[in-house]
Amino acid sequence: MTIASPLRMFGISALLIVSSASLPADAAAKKPSLPCGGIPAPTLCSTVALSGAETLAGEGADVASGLKIEDAKPKSCAEWTKGIGGRLRLPSATDGVGVSIPFAIKGYKGPGTYAGAASFEDVTPSLTVITPSGAYVAVASSTLTATVKADGSGSFTFTKFVENVTKKGSLNGTVSWVCKKPKK
Repeated sequence: MTIASPLRMFGISALLIVSSASLPADAAAKKPSLPCGGIPAPTLCSTVALSGAETLAGEGADVASGLKIEDAKPKSCAEWTKGIGGRLRLPSATDGVGVSIPFAIKGYKGPGTYAGAASFEDVTPSLTVITPSGAYVAVASSTLTATVKADGSGSFTFTKFVENVTKKGSLNGTVSWVCKKPKK
């Protein structure tokens, strides 16, 4: 079973959640449903690797945008790296493996490295990573670090997120991305 929200080319990212029963044997080979580049908006083309309670790897694509649908949409990768209102929404739709990491850097002052839970916020009530098998939340022992470069590329690493319901199992992950300029 696959559940997909409508694609909002210039809004909050497309999100595809795939049930674990439908994951291909080689999840890393699955490509994202949103094309990586070639659209009239900057595109964040990402790779994700999860370890610990779940082991997944794959690719995703996300439209570079603000936190809200009404936010002005960046016209270039460099403009996206400026953020909006002291925040920068990180790439979240890694739909090649059905993972969503809907985080933003708060207190964002431009390209650089941001670390610690206090530097991040989520579009959900808590810092949550959604996988095909469940949701994992940040706890006191979790670590989070993001690096954003002036060209729009970057990475986000997290460790020790715990399963939301049972509180068993720990999830670690890295998302790295490049920003593809918009098609004219």
